[in-house]
Amino acid sequence: MCGISGLICEEPLSDADLTEAKRMNAALFHRGPDGEGFFQSERLILGMRRLSIIDVAGANQPLFGSTQETVVLFNGEIYNYLELRAELETSGHCFTTHGDGEVVPHLYEKYGIDFVHRLRGMFAISLLDRKRERFYLLRDRMGEKPIYYRQAEGRFSYASEMKALLETMPVRDRRLSAEAINHYLHYQFVPEPMTLIREVRKVPAGHYLDLDLKSLRYETKKYWDFSAAPPVECADPIAEVRGKLDSITKIIGRSDVPVGIALSGGVDSSAVAALFEHENRDRELTRAFTVGYAGEPETDERKFARALAQKLRIPIVEIELRTEDFVESFPDLVGDMDDPVADIAAYGIYSVMKAARRDQVKVLLNGVGADEIFWGYSWVTEAVRESAKRTGDLVFYDSNRDYRFAARQVSSLYPKALREEFRERSPESQIEREGKQDVQIEIMNRLVKGWLFADPVALGDRLSMANSVELRSPFLDHELVELVVGLNKARPDLYRDPAKELLKKAVRGLVPDEVLNRPKQGFTPPATRWRLGVIRRYGSRLWNGYLVREKFIERSGLAKLLLVERPTVFYLYKLVLLELWCERFLEGSGKAAA
Repeated sequence: MCGISGLICEEPLSDADLTEAKRMNAALFHRGPDGEGFFQSERLILGMRRLSIIDVAGANQPLFGSTQETVVLFNGEIYNYLELRAELETSGHCFTTHGDGEVVPHLYEKYGIDFVHRLRGMFAISLLDRKRERFYLLRDRMGEKPIYYRQAEGRFSYASEMKALLETMPVRDRRLSAEAINHYLHYQFVPEPMTLIREVRKVPAGHYLDLDLKSLRYETKKYWDFSAAPPVECADPIAEVRGKLDSITKIIGRSDVPVGIALSGGVDSSAVAALFEHENRDRELTRAFTVGYAGEPETDERKFARALAQKLRIPIVEIELRTEDFVESFPDLVGDMDDPVADIAAYGIYSVMKAARRDQVKVLLNGVGADEIFWGYSWVTEAVRESAKRTGDLVFYDSNRDYRFAARQVSSLYPKALREEFRERSPESQIEREGKQDVQIEIMNRLVKGWLFADPVALGDRLSMANSVELRSPFLDHELVELVVGLNKARPDLYRDPAKELLKKAVRGLVPDEVLNRPKQGFTPPATRWRLGVIRRYGSRLWNGYLVREKFIERSGLAKLLLVERPTVFYLYKLVLLELWCERFLEGSGKAAA
């Protein structure tokens, strides 16, 4: 696990270019405090920071194939690397490390760019083919590892985080995207591949970028899409799902350092913990981490997490979240999340990762993805039912109260010029029906490619890596995802079962019945109190802040919002978070002042 970055130029690299590239790599120190590596030629420099997980003493990067014609700098984990390595050794390939990443250049030599289909894991890969003068950036199927990039003035730069990429951009070039602002205020996140900065894009999940080193022209190509999974006909869907869960759990814990788990006590993380303990008899989860609130209110799940941890004999660390701590640390949280994401769950993730790092646990498992893959949200199931009654559009985000409130502010909050700029690309246009899939798969498309990729998956990566912790998510395994989507295509009635019934049946007998039968609760902090605390502490900065000064929002529109519209607390919270994000990343002011 690490962070990657690089700079490729039309002209030979200058001393200033080299300094800039090394500064960009240094900005990723938190993603890899255990070491760094570079590969340099006349017109390019590729860098990485390393968090040592497998082959701790070796496996330094860059990595090479049989010759030095294939160069790889890599971020992530290839869970099936032992199987791939054995196959390659049978074919005559020789290895110099015991790390997982070294299979990548050898697979490329054998299969070309199609090697990506053989990987099971999470990854962001930079691959240089010196012989063919091609450069590739490859991103994993479910978007767990990020890649940002920018091309301008004869230079192509990329990095694992936006904050690193900004090291190559003068403050005057960090221009905010009005379209992205509008999407953020509707959704609470910016859907990929766009970012809040006009010139910066993300390689989308399940895609790779192919760059011609001679011309610096590039093309982004899709290699995988979960919605294209074929129907799966089988006599026993429960056994098929359990088999795939066992398969990923056996390999996802491969590590030369201790592995822990973020444990809420709910079905998803409980299933991961129970499966891991069942399938990895030769090793144990070293620790569980859970969060709660002062006084242990009804929404506090620590008692459930404690009970499961005791049953599985896993030591547990409890973190109590307080409003005053959330408010005080909010500017740092905004900076560490890199992208602006207004999900109140961010603070719980942030606090767990800090605790894991304090206890020197470098790898954490979690249950992210189960709700999206196994139909855990009742509102999503209802969206399918309502959308099936329509012929043109879908009922999805526009059924949400906060989304509808944001839509009403467009005519007054933004200046006229900005409204014209994104009129043809409004958030509403993102949920039109494609007409290629049935309603169920189209709804799942929007949930996964919008919400899942840009919110929980993005937050998990940024906030874990901000604390030098690697987060692994078994439910995001692409083979499991393909199976569940395929089962739903063959049996559309499966989603109509009670929430996550297929998953619950698959893990029954491992996960206690009291966990499986408990009503869904989710992460339920004192959200209103937290958001109001942030608004009271930092909200005054909106009046003369970046967004008003740079004419992205109208002061008169802001006044109307506060005095007439009586905005939801959540909408104001989104605005304050966005303002602090702009101060930190667009003004070049570093840490936003409290």
